[in-house]
Amino acid sequence: MNHLYDAFPDTRAMPDAPIAGHPGESDRIFSASRRPGGDRPEPLTDRSLEVLGTLRDEAMTVEILADRFPHVLNRLSAVWDSPNAVFELIGELLIDRRGGRRGFPADALYELLALRRLCVRRIVASAGL
Repeated sequence: MNHLYDAFPDTRAMPDAPIAGHPGESDRIFSASRRPGGDRPEPLTDRSLEVLGTLRDEAMTVEILADRFPHVLNRLSAVWDSPNAVFELIGELLIDRRGGRRGFPADALYELLALRRLCVRRIVASAGL
C-alpha cells in the first residue's frame, strides 16, 4: 500500500452483492419513514445541509443517506469538522454491537465507505503527509 487510504476498497467498483451476514439485505428497499416504531423521518439539520453542499463541491454524493438515513447524516455532520471523529463514528455504524441489526443496504454502505475514505484523505492531509 502506497497510501493509508489504499487500505479501503474503492466502492465505485464493488459489485452489488449482499452484505456479509445479511443475505439479500442489500436488495431491500429501506426508507427513513420505516424506522422502528413508525417514527417520522428526522429532518436534516442546517449543518447537514452545509455538509451536503461541501460534498457536492467535491463531486461526492450521499443522497441515499440524506434521503433514507437522515439521522445518520445528522450524526456525521455534527462531528464533520473532526475527520477522526467522523472516521470513528462510521466504524461504530458499520459494526453491530447491539445484535439483531439489519445493517445498511449496499447503496448506503457504499456512501458510508466513500465518506470513510474521504476522512482518511483529510486525516492524511492534516498530518502533512
